[in-house]
Amino acid sequence: MSFAFLSHVPFWVWWLFVALVALGLSATRTQQKPLWAALAMPLAMTAVSAYGAANTFTTHAPALIAWASAVVIAAVLRSALGWWGHVSRLPATRRVQVSGSWLPPVWMVAIFALKFSVAVALAIHPDLTSNGGFAAWICLSYGAFSGIFLGRALAIRRAMRNVSVASDASPAS
Repeated sequence: MSFAFLSHVPFWVWWLFVALVALGLSATRTQQKPLWAALAMPLAMTAVSAYGAANTFTTHAPALIAWASAVVIAAVLRSALGWWGHVSRLPATRRVQVSGSWLPPVWMVAIFALKFSVAVALAIHPDLTSNGGFAAWICLSYGAFSGIFLGRALAIRRAMRNVSVASDASPAS
């Protein structure tokens, strides 16, 4: 197989890849972040996945339904299996502590690889955009990634809510 198509990839794509790897590697360390910073990465990755599905396969309603279904299934599975990751709120500093994990960089590189592969496949075979089966499988994959990243944002929300409930339940002095 020829890799000549790589010479046609815009330069910014490689910078994006490097940025995602750097961001992913930073997620391997336990960090204390402001709430907005803790939510930024999972919400941005969810949006990238949603944009990929909606922008590429807008004419395929079943594919978009597959995307939405996969989001819900992945988020529910992640919750049921307890794969939220350890997230806690530090009320004294108004920050969130997010435990480090190697899963976010793996997911980030995987969604990049999937989006890159889909872009290459569509550039080589533009007729794939009208292939309902291709659209459904890709949207299902995008949706699974969205659910995984959305699950992280929900874990952060849960940590914020648990602190609020705990502080509401404590008697005022």
